[in-house]
Amino acid sequence: MLGPTGCGKTFMVELLFQHILKLPTVIVDITSFTESGYIGDDVRTILARLMLNANGNQHLAEIGVVCLDEFDKIASSSSSARFAGQGTIKDVSGYGVQRELLGMMHGANVVVPMDYGFSEYGPRVQLSTQKFGFLPELIGRFTRIVSFPKLSTETLKQILTENVLPQLTN
Repeated sequence: MLGPTGCGKTFMVELLFQHILKLPTVIVDITSFTESGYIGDDVRTILARLMLNANGNQHLAEIGVVCLDEFDKIASSSSSARFAGQGTIKDVSGYGVQRELLGMMHGANVVVPMDYGFSEYGPRVQLSTQKFGFLPELIGRFTRIVSFPKLSTETLKQILTENVLPQLTN
């Protein structure tokens, strides 16, 4: 899903997968993740969160949903530092995270760290359509892209009046 902030992407994920289909669903801010071996969360903890939301049931977690918030932020503005070990000591480009996500999507065996402490991350899911900065193999895994339009001021007022304000006054 792609679209501007506040157009309902996360709400759609939560409504459809968590509430209607009752699937384990994890929404993570991908910008807090780093390549394994660096300071910060590595992508394996996403699967640990999914297992936690599936109450430890691996079969249920296997059909769960992972929502990568701020996905466009792991794209580099150029493609010059594309591979590990090119004179850098940190994965500042986001390519390490992209490579690890790609490996997970290919079905690689991943050791899931189940002794990890968890915290919730904020909403929004965005998929950037930038020309540079993503591994083509990773972007190629997203075969269906749904575009969400910007909501009009009138629609936002209606959502606030009918859905948000009544919750705050009760």
